[in-house]
Amino acid sequence: MYVNFQILTFVKIFYMRWQINHYIFCDEKQTLLSEDGSSQLEPMMVELLVYFCRHPNEIISKDRLIEYVWQGRIVSDNAVTRIITKLRKVFLDDARKPNFIATFPKKGYKFIANVQPLADYKEKQPLIDIHADRSNEIIKKSNHKFLLLTTFLLIAVFCSWLLFVQEKPNSELTIDKDIKISGSIVLTTDAGNEVQPSISPDGTRISYMSITSDNQINLVIKSLKSHEKVYVQHSNDADVGPASWSPDGKEIVYLVTSVNTCQYYTRAVNGLQLEEPELIYTCNKGSYGGMSYTHDKNTVVFSENKGAGTPYELFELNLKTKIKTRLNQPSVHLAGNSQFDLHPTKNKLLISSPDEKQWVGFYSLDLDSEKLNLLFKQNAYICCGIWSHQGDRMVLMDGFPSYQLASYDLSGKEKEIIFSASEQIIRPYRHSNGKDYLYVAGRHNKDIKLVDLINGNSKTIANASVSDRLPAFSPNGKTIAYISEATGSEQIWLYDVVTEKRLKLTNFDNHSHYFDLKFSPNGQALIALDINSIFYV
Repeated sequence: MYVNFQILTFVKIFYMRWQINHYIFCDEKQTLLSEDGSSQLEPMMVELLVYFCRHPNEIISKDRLIEYVWQGRIVSDNAVTRIITKLRKVFLDDARKPNFIATFPKKGYKFIANVQPLADYKEKQPLIDIHADRSNEIIKKSNHKFLLLTTFLLIAVFCSWLLFVQEKPNSELTIDKDIKISGSIVLTTDAGNEVQPSISPDGTRISYMSITSDNQINLVIKSLKSHEKVYVQHSNDADVGPASWSPDGKEIVYLVTSVNTCQYYTRAVNGLQLEEPELIYTCNKGSYGGMSYTHDKNTVVFSENKGAGTPYELFELNLKTKIKTRLNQPSVHLAGNSQFDLHPTKNKLLISSPDEKQWVGFYSLDLDSEKLNLLFKQNAYICCGIWSHQGDRMVLMDGFPSYQLASYDLSGKEKEIIFSASEQIIRPYRHSNGKDYLYVAGRHNKDIKLVDLINGNSKTIANASVSDRLPAFSPNGKTIAYISEATGSEQIWLYDVVTEKRLKLTNFDNHSHYFDLKFSPNGQALIALDINSIFYV
């Protein structure tokens, strides 16, 4: 398969206010105002509504929406439908008797509301001089080595658009109706398996891990200007990565593992020229943690376990003295303390630590004073919180599985949705430019087929444009239950083997990800297992 790295050069964004029937829509503040109050919209809802406002009373196909709203990214029909449904909900619009969004089967959608642009607006220019080109790399299909339950992964940049805000006189207002607006820049566009991205401090290079179909993990460093790349090589059977850049961008520290070894190396990097590796630490066999420089180039922080299946703990290593120190950290449960993030300016760690129920608490550790503070807990498993660029908030996935990035204050309050993606987000990272975020995202599309083992015939049970999985036969063999994301979140569906009819059984609103589904012995009930709960239906 081919992977395309694609970075946006320049997009002009107009901030507008619109009168939509009795609503006032402000795309800058992402709000919809009415006499009943204000509704906060998600970023993708805003982009879609802006496009509708620019094209009222036009039938707009899903392909056209994908091209101009989703920037041509690979998205399912369900991703478009999900945002349409959310817009209808905020407008209190009935799809059968619409006053705002009308559906034309097999053609698209028409925004039928009365729309008038209001006079005041702002124009701003986002990122300038970001490298615009594409390069194709042949990448083999990934395995599940890092619990990435996706058929493809991509690395993207979420741009915060915080540059060059200017006021313009009303007389100069011109709008390009087909301007492509997006808050993200896709770095890999096709099915692929690039994970653990890290941008060098000077913003010229990206390191990432590439996983091949023969279970080989490669560490790649690529120039964002020339698109040249180098592989950080060790022995043929070694897996290499992840990597972390030194504060000055002149070195990387990275992990090398094999069946019987676990080692960390540093390596000087001049552009794409690699010097000889230096072994700095030998870890326990079966430990697959990560190591990161602190703001002191001579000190690194890393996670390590005592062997396969044991929990991770956090340590500090002085690269000059080679003295290893166990850090003050939350109590170790389950997989332990493997996820941490260094504050952008201070000598502090943000630690994401699960408790015995697999619910995650977020802790701040001062590396100088060794003081550990619990910031807040969530009654859910939310992987990998990171500091915001200012270091006064947190950024993490909004639930699991998630299509959004959320920002919280350090007490877990003042939640803001800062980005919505059309793909499932695996985890976020900060960009080295001090403004933007990278994220790893992916999608899987599994179908369910019923196969007659005697004659070999098969028929499709479920083939939505998203994932259908975990099929379970009822005891009498007449019904198949399965999990599907066809309506935007994971729900239990039933398939009648005789009539071939499908029925959505549940309306879960907890956005859980399910790992198993079983019928009761009498066939009158189902149980579903998510990451830390069992549901009886």
